[in-house]
Amino acid sequence: MCKIGAADIGEAAVAARELAGLTRSAVPLQWSDEFAGKVADRGGAVLADHAGLSVLADQIDADGPRPAGFPDPAMLRRQVADEYELRVTLPAEALRDC
Repeated sequence: MCKIGAADIGEAAVAARELAGLTRSAVPLQWSDEFAGKVADRGGAVLADHAGLSVLADQIDADGPRPAGFPDPAMLRRQVADEYELRVTLPAEALRDC
């Protein structure tokens, strides 16, 4: 187990695949629940980090016409979704395929 910075997640997935290739058998099935839990924890952390953007998007939508210079709510939501995919979905898929 090691801690990896967000910028290094892609490289860590590559290393995990290489390590998995060195094993004689597949990853134990018992690990799937723990893996799912770690993905959920990371997803929760990413969403918590970006909760302000989601709240801001909802607030802008609720206030009616958007004042000049205010961000587009759809763009804010897309930013949260893109960050979730980058930091949770893609690394989880890469590691799951090991």
